Amino acid sequence: MLSLKSNCPLCGVGVVAGLYGDTRANLWSNINNLNLIDEMHNSYRPSFFGTNLPNLVYPEFQKYFGKVYQDECDYVNPLAVDSFYVAGYNLEKVVNVTRKANVSAYPNAFTYVIKDMLNGGAAVDKLTPNQYGEVLGLVVVTFNQATKNGAMHRAEDLFTVKSNENVMTWTDGELNPLEQFNYMHYVNEGEVYGFIYKPEITITPATDITANVDSKADVKVVIEGKEFNPLTATEAIKVSLGTVNYDNPFTLTAPANVKVDVNGSFTTTATVHYAPTAATACAKMY
Repeated sequence: MLSLKSNCPLCGVGVVAGLYGDTRANLWSNINNLNLIDEMHNSYRPSFFGTNLPNLVYPEFQKYFGKVYQDECDYVNPLAVDSFYVAGYNLEKVVNVTRKANVSAYPNAFTYVIKDMLNGGAAVDKLTPNQYGEVLGLVVVTFNQATKNGAMHRAEDLFTVKSNENVMTWTDGELNPLEQFNYMHYVNEGEVYGFIYKPEITITPATDITANVDSKADVKVVIEGKEFNPLTATEAIKVSLGTVNYDNPFTLTAPANVKVDVNGSFTTTATVHYAPTAATACAKMY
């Protein structure tokens, strides 16, 4: 309590101001949900302040980091990068931010950079409190897996923010300073995931076409595709014959363009015609 009084004995004027502070260790991050915080995440705010001090809302750190399509150079995944904050005060020990891969097929699908925002945004391995016990970190997470491994599509990592000392945990943001508080190590975890696809085309049946010279043979084939990007390949699949090493005895009846559905798949039927002559009987199609 701060009290100021006038030196004038007849004035009877005095000013009294209530002061408060917080000596508890605090730590917070928005890694796993939307947070509404009062000053610091778990700090006491006397009720007589009312709404004079604004609430702060931090955005939720995203969990879904989109899709990657192998060998598609022109597509940029719009969800590939996001970030979360780590903040604290009255701390004495470092705060750790770690990553663990949950899928063995993709041990390095996600990368991250810890930026110390109290030190000019310098990249650091951990957050070290300054002389006032404060930390403020921005952790930038990037989904950068470029190739699909085996049959596994989903890459998944777990990010953890952890204190190395006991801190006060948040209850309702309006704590009574006379209460007995429970302190514990702060651990906050957030799972992130993304998907990797590799476009594939199969032709059934994939058999040889045979015919006698000066006769004809037809083979119907089913052409199927999967794991294409439906945002960029809606009209991009064209069915055509490959090259041959002789005059071409092959012709094709097939749709000029095949649409890819919203799931990245397509199916079409084509007919390959083979009409060899004496000059083209040994031709091969690739």
